[in-house]
Amino acid sequence: MQVRGGSGIFDGSGRSGGMRVRPWPGVHGAAGRSRDQMSPRARFALDLAQQRKEAGMSQAALSTRMRCHTSLISHLERGRRPPTLDFAEALDHAFHLDGHFVGLFRQIAHSPVKDGEFDLA
Repeated sequence: MQVRGGSGIFDGSGRSGGMRVRPWPGVHGAAGRSRDQMSPRARFALDLAQQRKEAGMSQAALSTRMRCHTSLISHLERGRRPPTLDFAEALDHAFHLDGHFVGLFRQIAHSPVKDGEFDLA
């Protein structure tokens, strides 16, 4: 049984009968790959969702903190919107990180655009 969730597809194949989250298929390079093999865009999306969940925040709570619409958080976590430098800096500040999201933003900005991915230019 598969159930769609906010950050992926729950497929019920986790250990001890628990649920496991697979990244959304829309995030290019994420499904079935190690983090090192993912595109910077997929890593940004995955890390955003992971940081938010580790902080115990919903997308709505993070959007309130970031002063943006909830749909922006959703689109970023699914790799459907490009991050901006300002937003990456604000994420680093919100999660008390030392340039993690800014570094991923810079990798995205210098990566070639593939079919189906966004263009930062």
